[in-house]
Amino acid sequence: MGLYSYCGYWRMKNKLLMLVALVALIVALPFIPQRETGPDSGYPWQIDLTEQGLSTVFGLTIGRTRMTEVRDIIGDGMKLALLSDDKGDAAVEMYYGVYTAGRLSGRLIIVADLAPEAIGGMRERAIRAGGANRFRIHNDDLPAIMQSPVKGITFIPLVDLDKDIILQRFGQPDEIVTSEDKLSHFLYAEKGLDVILDNDGKEVLQYVAPARFDQLKNPLGL
Repeated sequence: MGLYSYCGYWRMKNKLLMLVALVALIVALPFIPQRETGPDSGYPWQIDLTEQGLSTVFGLTIGRTRMTEVRDIIGDGMKLALLSDDKGDAAVEMYYGVYTAGRLSGRLIIVADLAPEAIGGMRERAIRAGGANRFRIHNDDLPAIMQSPVKGITFIPLVDLDKDIILQRFGQPDEIVTSEDKLSHFLYAEKGLDVILDNDGKEVLQYVAPARFDQLKNPLGL
């Protein structure tokens, strides 16, 4: 068999195999499990509200979903740390450096709902790591953290947002507040959402349970 005849033979055979595979796929389609989420779901502006004053975004119900369930829903690849600022305020966060919300990529941060005194005890047992205000959590504290519910969610999209996009996707806010650092806060009380527009940096989306919206308003002096 010559070279050209040999290549033609394999091209014909490959076409036949592709045709057989395509037919098999069409026949199997009704039996293939379908994902509950698709390319047009899971976006930051798709927020479901509950009768209990809670909200669900990214598949997580703030105030109900536990931190151990976050790992099951979002996946592995996260980092868990205790962060403390210069004022002494501290929080336990689960951090995903890469997260895809619908078709938007960004960083995702989930804050655990823990009592201040519990976090204080964890801070004493934690080991400083990765910066002056970041601490590695003691293994003895992991069970309590993973069983705690989600207190809040922060999403930092890689793409830049502007006012028109925010209004188009999230709707008209209850109010727009400009903070002392020149950031514009688009406040959505019913959704428990603060969309922070930063003309000189990355936009930040902060979510809490609507019933606890004061957690986002009080730092703005409202």
